[in-house]
Amino acid sequence: MAGPAQTMNLQIVKSLGFNNFNNIISCLSFLPSLNTLDLRGSFEFGTSTFPMQELSHLINLKQLDLSYNRLNVTPSIQDCMSLTRMEKLVSLSLGFNNFNKSIISCLSFLPSLNTLDLSQSFEFGTRSFPMQGTMSKLTHLNLDFNHFFSVDDVMRSMDLGFPSLRFLSLVGCFKGGRLFANEVPKLPYLKVLILSHNEFNGTLPIQALASFHHLEMLDLGYNNFIGSITSIINSLTSRKVVSFAGNALNGSLMNDEFCKLKNLHELDLSHNMLDGMLPECLNRLSSLKFFDISSNQLTGVLLPSMLNNLTSLEYVDFSHNEFEGSFSLSWFSNHTKLEYVAFSNDNDKFEMETEEPAGWTCMSQLKVLILSRCNLKSHKGSVIPSFLLHQHKLRELDMSYNSLEGQFPDWLIKNNTLLQFLYLRDNSFGGIISTSFHRNPHKLRWLDVSGNHMIGHISDDIHESLPYLLHLNLSRNAIDGVIPSSIGDLSLLEEIDLSQNMLSGEVPIGLLMNLSYLRMLVLSNNNLHGEVLSRKFNLGYLSSLQLDNNHFTGKIENMSAFYDLEVLDISNNLFTGLIHDDVNNISNLPTSLKFLDLSQNNFSGPIPLFLNFQNARHIHLGFNKFTGSIPKSYSNLIKVSTLDIGLDLSCNKLTGNIPEELGLLAQIHALNLSHNRLTGPIPVKFSNLANIESLDLSFNGLTGKVPSELIKLNSLEVFNVSFNKLSGSLPELKAQFSTFTKESYEGNPLLCGLPLENECTMESHRTQPSNEEGSYEKWNDMDIASFYGSCSTTCPEIQQEIRNSTGNGIVRFEIASNWER
Repeated sequence: MAGPAQTMNLQIVKSLGFNNFNNIISCLSFLPSLNTLDLRGSFEFGTSTFPMQELSHLINLKQLDLSYNRLNVTPSIQDCMSLTRMEKLVSLSLGFNNFNKSIISCLSFLPSLNTLDLSQSFEFGTRSFPMQGTMSKLTHLNLDFNHFFSVDDVMRSMDLGFPSLRFLSLVGCFKGGRLFANEVPKLPYLKVLILSHNEFNGTLPIQALASFHHLEMLDLGYNNFIGSITSIINSLTSRKVVSFAGNALNGSLMNDEFCKLKNLHELDLSHNMLDGMLPECLNRLSSLKFFDISSNQLTGVLLPSMLNNLTSLEYVDFSHNEFEGSFSLSWFSNHTKLEYVAFSNDNDKFEMETEEPAGWTCMSQLKVLILSRCNLKSHKGSVIPSFLLHQHKLRELDMSYNSLEGQFPDWLIKNNTLLQFLYLRDNSFGGIISTSFHRNPHKLRWLDVSGNHMIGHISDDIHESLPYLLHLNLSRNAIDGVIPSSIGDLSLLEEIDLSQNMLSGEVPIGLLMNLSYLRMLVLSNNNLHGEVLSRKFNLGYLSSLQLDNNHFTGKIENMSAFYDLEVLDISNNLFTGLIHDDVNNISNLPTSLKFLDLSQNNFSGPIPLFLNFQNARHIHLGFNKFTGSIPKSYSNLIKVSTLDIGLDLSCNKLTGNIPEELGLLAQIHALNLSHNRLTGPIPVKFSNLANIESLDLSFNGLTGKVPSELIKLNSLEVFNVSFNKLSGSLPELKAQFSTFTKESYEGNPLLCGLPLENECTMESHRTQPSNEEGSYEKWNDMDIASFYGSCSTTCPEIQQEIRNSTGNGIVRFEIASNWER
């Protein structure tokens, strides 16, 4: 850097972005010839002030980028006046800083400024948008992702402060309200208006928008506009780009008004509720390049005459509608510019013809082709369409859910050296998963061939064949062998799903230690074994870990490494050990966990407290060997909708009363406490479980009445209190309780009232004997059909054990603490 008495004739500095230079502006002030300066993210995070005085020395500067610096400023009039020295500055980017709203007026002292980016620059937003002075030469203004209170106030400021605007973007700036309800700025030169993601409501303000006579691009996407696209749309004849995507617009397009917008280059009506047929007159839009009507409710048969003349098309998406009949890709014969075609379908009435007429060759070199659920029709049967042989520039190909047959088309990967995303899930491809992927120079990122008939081993050199892979899904095939250690060398992997195959062996250590970006690991339903959760991990970003239905062993340890984990399913394995909250294992499970399934293992000891699981939605602990009482801390699980504990008759021997606090779990949908040794009454507070659909308290030692207050549970579909020591009259046969049969109550001889045959008398209300030993002996003889009815969804293994050891009829059943599953 030159000394104080020297200057340099440097004109452009673009390479200083995202460094840490607190005093860089003072040093650069000795470069008077500098005209372009990029200092994005170059100051200490959140501590710097806007270097207004130093900037004023850069008198020849034309372009300046100070975005992503968290700069702040409270300018004085002297600071603002100093900016007049920068008379050549035409472009200024200050996005992602922490400015006071006065920065806008201060910048009006820059005499030549015509482009200003202040996106996400007001730290706490602002209730108003005062503009003192005028930025008469400003033509481009970006205010995205700031938060303004009043739409009218901002629009009024646009009128007064920026009379020459040609480009205005206000993405994500408002939380609802009506657009142009009171204030319609004049802005006579405006060409681009972007107002997406603002939650605007009401109908489209077409009439107000028509007042912008030179407007060429209009984006009102992803708001809350309702109603139809009225006939006034034809007043927008100068528009080249129109997006109404992501609203709640309805009605038909058959009024032909869109067909009059002959200057349209881009039309996006996706993600609305438009219905009816497409007008054939759309073929008049000969300049149309981008056409997206996906995710609506459009019907009818698509006609070739509608598309034949649209030879300028580059992007077309008709996915997720209710079209019927056949569509032939040959209708795009003359569309040599076509790059993106999407026809994902949701019904069986639509069929895609891929090779009609005979000998047709696609004239386009597509970059994206999405033909998912399209009932592909080919002369050669359900094989991959041969026209793809002539496609060599594909970046994304999705032909999922089409019942395609034959060998896996590895030639697709060889032919298309730019291919990054390949989706072929839920077809009928066969063949061997091998090295046929070849060494992949084109950086394949996403490979999904799940739900096919692939066999063989995962290749040992997969890391050489697919080195840039981010997502690998080989699930639901017939792949066997071991998981190769080389999979740990796919260092960029974010998601792996190898579930529902025939894999064996242990999980390679590299998969647990080397894949530091991994977010999802699914190995469910294989024949894997060995210790997993007691080993070391380097999976700090992992959010979903599913190891269920394997033969894994060992204890739960080192779980503190999973600080972002949301889903943990290790059910139906051979894990062992205590799950105490005072030891270094389960207590370190992350507070972000929403789904936890530890069921069908060999865990023992008291039920874990889960004191920090405020975000949990589903907890399954059944078929283990837990003992003791149900913790009262479970009443803090206010977001839980499924709580499933003490299911295994032999292994979970929970005792004590049911905590009344469980009645506070207002969001719970299912509660199963069956097959334990719980005593005491059914809590009356269970009547607060407004969303509960299934409540199973069977096979315990509960006493007292069935609370009549439970008839308030209007969502209850399954109710089982059989084989307890309950007594007294049953609730009235009202609401859901009118649907429950006597099987819900059997094994409680002192209960009376419908639907039971016992009529209620004074004798019925006497207290039941308290001899626990005698009451448990009553469980020894039970009807097999009744037991199956109670256990059909919760005790399948016990059920099978009984089937294997007995025939039909009465079963002599002894509760044994050492029952082996």
